Amino acid sequence: MANDSESITLDTLKQKGVASTTSVLRFLKDSDTFLRWSSFLSNAIRRRDDEDGFKLHHGIAIAINRGTLLDLTEEERALAAVSYESVDVLGKTPVEVSNYIWEQVKLRKLALATNSSDENDAGELIALCGLSGTGKVMQISNELALKFFVYLLTF
Repeated sequence: MANDSESITLDTLKQKGVASTTSVLRFLKDSDTFLRWSSFLSNAIRRRDDEDGFKLHHGIAIAINRGTLLDLTEEERALAAVSYESVDVLGKTPVEVSNYIWEQVKLRKLALATNSSDENDAGELIALCGLSGTGKVMQISNELALKFFVYLLTF
């Protein structure tokens, strides 16, 4: 199953974070049973996320039809369109990922403030997108929230 030199300690498992997950993945990387099971679960998560997206799309359409949400014109949609930046998180800790995201936010904020005369243009919105169960909320968003809080205190 695993290389004899690779083992998992109870202390590592108790960490319940990136270190323990990485240790388990390294330990089981050659296990056919683990690979089949993880593939099955990954596909189930993708199906559930696709279903959630479908339901969200239709829920928004219902809210627009009821008048709860405004229906944007094509021009308004184009103005509201945002660009997404993909961040490769493979092999990185939540701290490394949040540090990278935070640096990008600071660079963009500086560029917006430098190129705009309207203070309202300098705002930022961070949307963490990804499959269910990938640590967006528990890991990365907590790190980003801490950075933002410290930033507010020092502003």
